[in-house]
Amino acid sequence: MTRLRLPTLAFALTGAVVGCNPHTLRKPDDVPIAAPEAFRGGPGGEQAAPSRWWTALGDPGLDALVQRLLSRNLDLEQAVALVDQAKAGVAAAKGGWWPRVGVGGGASRSKRLLNLGANAPGGGGPLEITNDTFTASLDVSYELDIWGRVKHGGLAAEADLRNAQYQLQALAMTLTASVADSWFNLIEQRALKGLIEAQNATNAELLELLRLRFENGLATSVDVLQQESQLAQGEAQLPLIEARIQLLENQLLVVARDLPGGDIATAAALPEPPPLPALPVPGKVLAQRPDVAAAQARLEAADHRIAVAIASRLPTLSLSGSLGLQAFDDIATFFQGYIWSLAANVAGTVWDGGRLSAEQARAQAALRERIAALAGASLTALREVEDALVQEVRRREHFERLNRQLELAQRLLEDSRARYLEGVSDYLPVITAVRSVQALEQGLLSVRRQLISDRIQLYRALGGDWREVLGGVERDPIARAPKP
Repeated sequence: MTRLRLPTLAFALTGAVVGCNPHTLRKPDDVPIAAPEAFRGGPGGEQAAPSRWWTALGDPGLDALVQRLLSRNLDLEQAVALVDQAKAGVAAAKGGWWPRVGVGGGASRSKRLLNLGANAPGGGGPLEITNDTFTASLDVSYELDIWGRVKHGGLAAEADLRNAQYQLQALAMTLTASVADSWFNLIEQRALKGLIEAQNATNAELLELLRLRFENGLATSVDVLQQESQLAQGEAQLPLIEARIQLLENQLLVVARDLPGGDIATAAALPEPPPLPALPVPGKVLAQRPDVAAAQARLEAADHRIAVAIASRLPTLSLSGSLGLQAFDDIATFFQGYIWSLAANVAGTVWDGGRLSAEQARAQAALRERIAALAGASLTALREVEDALVQEVRRREHFERLNRQLELAQRLLEDSRARYLEGVSDYLPVITAVRSVQALEQGLLSVRRQLISDRIQLYRALGGDWREVLGGVERDPIARAPKP
């Protein structure tokens, strides 16, 4: 009876301490960076940015491209696979909660010789003995999670899963902003090509006029050469712009898993940025940034792995049992012979050359690294919002001043041309004014696109509910390659 009560007593003694661990976990609200009460840029506009913020830019072509990106992008496909790997890791880690059950069976025949001696009946000599043995058993073993090694390993795996999920959302956040920026960059380059072609047409008309004046003795060869130089300068820009257009088209095609070399239809002109969205408080921005949430999940995983490392240094208690059948010589008696065993085992490490203590130190250092990483991710998120606000405000001021400068340059061009045609001045002020006007026209186009880019970066910096965005996307898996 005493032997039968041993496992029961072990369960009773350990049941009260199962899952206990000397490590104290960090509290979820113990963050290394305290968010300010508000952004310096103010509360922003009246309406909050939508989860699918790119729709606020009012470009159906961009909407369709982003939808293809979210459903077909290969980087996102890899991130989804990492999430699936993390899910399998959770299942594997939690497998330690359950006992290990195994089955076995065997049949054997053995022969041995027994020397009965000279005085044995039958005249003595060796006696042959043959035995047949048949066995079948069900074996169960279970390690009691006294110090929470399995529990904290499972919690660490769950944190790894959250990290993989947030990394997927952060990648979608970054890719969407990058694609939107490239989309409007493509529109800008196409508009720039049209603008330069129009400027070249104007320069060609001026050149023809100067050549006529030169033939009539009203202009000099220097005037003609200056205008030819201006036309050549404009024509030299076109090949590089056409190359940038093709590169951007290739980038946008490949990011949506299409073959490069095709054409992409876009709007002819850049849109006006929508009204500034309402800005959440900085603490809410941190809460809805998936990259910050991923850093928090990695910190939690590192915290639990310290508990795992500590538990690995403490003694373990395991229970095992076996129930089976056994028969000798006659298999007909197989189901009549039951065998069983129960055992409890306590084991601990006395000395291992410092391996387990070093693993604990490594886990503690990893936690400090994750704390610093979370602080860095939080500061970066706050800085990106502030930077986007500053950039947009100052860029808009720059745009207005460039507009004023263009107005003055156009007036200067008109006056210079009038004075030149009246013979009051030479052609140098005219060509200088032409260059100034055309450079300002190109600069204003660039600033308009940068204003949209600033707004895109603000949308990205605000984060959002990317779980909801990705949850509504039906992914397009990669088709298997046909067999040759």
